[in-house]
Amino acid sequence: MQTRPSVLIMMATYNGENYLKEQIESIQHQTYQNWNLIIQDDGSKDATLKIIDDYCAKDSRITKAINLGLYHGAYNNFHLLANKCKSMDLYDFYMFSDQDDVWDDDKIEKILYRISDEQKNKPIFYYANMRLIDGNGNILNGNMNKLLGIQYINKISTFFSHNVFGCNCLMNRAAFLSVPIIDVTDERVNILAHDNLYAKFSALLGTVIYDDDCIMSYRRHGLNVTSKYDYKFNIYKILYRIFKVNDLAKDHALTYNQSLITIELMHKLCEFDNKNEILIDIKSTIYSGGIRALIYLKRNHVTWGKTIKGISRKLILLTGIYKKYLLTI
Repeated sequence: MQTRPSVLIMMATYNGENYLKEQIESIQHQTYQNWNLIIQDDGSKDATLKIIDDYCAKDSRITKAINLGLYHGAYNNFHLLANKCKSMDLYDFYMFSDQDDVWDDDKIEKILYRISDEQKNKPIFYYANMRLIDGNGNILNGNMNKLLGIQYINKISTFFSHNVFGCNCLMNRAAFLSVPIIDVTDERVNILAHDNLYAKFSALLGTVIYDDDCIMSYRRHGLNVTSKYDYKFNIYKILYRIFKVNDLAKDHALTYNQSLITIELMHKLCEFDNKNEILIDIKSTIYSGGIRALIYLKRNHVTWGKTIKGISRKLILLTGIYKKYLLTI
């Protein structure tokens, strides 16, 4: 009898008592049951650890870890957890999980079914659609991909537009192991989003799959990391961006800085030796900006989904005002 593929779910927590139970139970209720869940806490002061302990006691598939190091924050916690999982027994597939979402019961089963025909010896990164809910579970929007204009264009696009949320992706073993151990003592890691890091590595070395089917509820509330982001694109947001152009330049520079750090990591790995020309072109385009950048993006069919997003990105690139915020790498 063929063994069903194993799945390791990596959850990072911090003061998540309000929604943690619902998220853990949505994982327990999966129609696909060959999974393990490791939850790493980042120093919670509320009842989060007690909740984790209770579920660990009742379900042997759930284990607790604690970030006892000097480096904290959402990105560092996820990077440290991923580092830890790379030294453990290996699984067939890996998933990230936030502490406050709700997974559809058939989320894992649907993903595994849809990637069953893909080559397992190359990195595969799967990303699906999701609905947006509030703190009470009320649906705010039923289609995040449509709301944000999320789509996968090609491998180049992943370096200019960050279009994945880690809570709704799955990687095969090759994709998970393609990213090296991350040195969290490097202060730049504070801005290095784990989800788009893995997407970039998979895009260059393997396959990225986008699915428009909603398979989870993404919770947005006043306490989570992404609560500051406004997902609506309208005339008021355009005007705000025009008058706050310096803030917009900083936001764009943040995207490009993450790509520059990723390129530096890739240059150190022999797997990317035949990708050096691509990486050099991307890096050069980021640093140059201007007409040259726009020509490069057009030639490589890079878009940002929403027209408004595309206009603002092109204007910032054209003017080059983001460049003063770039890291020197």
